[in-house]
Amino acid sequence: MIKKRVTMVVLALTLCACNDTGKEGEGGNDTRTLFQKALQQDSRKIDKTPDSNTPSKKTESAGNRPSFTPTDGAEADETVDAEELEEFRQDYEGAADVEEKSEALIALVQADEKNAVALLKEAYTSPEPELRREAILQLQDFSDDEQAVDLMLRALDDPDSEVVMNAVEGLSGQESARVAEKLKKVAQSHPDEAVRELAQDYLDQANEYSQ
Repeated sequence: MIKKRVTMVVLALTLCACNDTGKEGEGGNDTRTLFQKALQQDSRKIDKTPDSNTPSKKTESAGNRPSFTPTDGAEADETVDAEELEEFRQDYEGAADVEEKSEALIALVQADEKNAVALLKEAYTSPEPELRREAILQLQDFSDDEQAVDLMLRALDDPDSEVVMNAVEGLSGQESARVAEKLKKVAQSHPDEAVRELAQDYLDQANEYSQ
């Protein structure tokens, strides 16, 4: 397209030169007029050529179209109706074994995050340590909730070491004096050495950040 335009411009200049020197004939004006019209039409075609940097209408429409992104948590429960929540609840309560119940608990919490802390608090009352571990593990995502913090503090006295370790990790970002005092007690007197070391590590990190 560019080569074609250059060629036509050169021809136009040649015709103009012929006119200036008085060498064009009687039909010269007609020839030049037709050529100028053709050049103008070609220029309009060039102007209409889309710029590679300018998005087309189709592209703009696609870009402005709202996209759907699956979400967890508070946004996810907006898309789950009461009937579906009841199904999640039934799956949890009717689980055949503790492993299936733990998986159902995760799904229920993700579907109903508004009530997640209450659900996890209920799950923590289970006599099964595996379910209590999962409940405290899930509570780590709600460490800014006062009830969740209270439950994790309570879990520091759990007879299962893994439950305690999950609680220690969930409380590691807390800066309150009561949390520090409780972690200090765990680090000094818990019967499991791994638990004591974990609690002490988080206490040491907290002291470093506070200095």
